[in-house]
Amino acid sequence: MQSVARVITRLETTQAVIALTFDCGADRGYAEEILDELARHGIRATFGMTGAWARADPDLVARMLHAGHRLINHSETHPSFTGRSTGSPPLSVDQRAAEIRRAE
Repeated sequence: MQSVARVITRLETTQAVIALTFDCGADRGYAEEILDELARHGIRATFGMTGAWARADPDLVARMLHAGHRLINHSETHPSFTGRSTGSPPLSVDQRAAEIRRAE
């Protein structure tokens, strides 16, 4: 059975909560330091990463998974799907799907 994505913009809770998300796509950046700090405080976060980044940094991906963080597919190379941010033509449905599949 194929699952359907849902966008959640509000979560009903009586607790004060915050969702931490980080993008991983350009380079290792501060990922190690961020993971150290999250571990120090027992905090889990969500990391959106490109397939290219995940293949270049498998040690960090493994560390994220081992620590219980969530991972989000941020496409293979993070092109602009719509072209709005780059002024380029939008990607076709097939091109978009290929970007997601390659990253998965």
